[in-house]
Amino acid sequence: MSTIAPPTSLRLTPRPYQYEAVAALLAATARGVQRPLLVLPTGTGKTIVFALLVQRRRGRALAVRAERRALTGRMDRARAKP
Repeated sequence: MSTIAPPTSLRLTPRPYQYEAVAALLAATARGVQRPLLVLPTGTGKTIVFALLVQRRRGRALAVRAERRALTGRMDRARAKP
């Protein structure tokens, strides 16, 4: 898997497994997987993973399915931080 560089606009320091998750999603997409699925336990920073992924994809289409409205609100706030 390729190494993911830390983003300059993210104030939190992502954990190594969060970088690995982003790398795995990008690798799956590169292999032609059209709808990769990411499952992580509660409290592991899925919002951070998606913020990293959005930043790496530079605005290209990304669909995220969240079961709770609170998650989508957190994702919006994570993307909007300068």
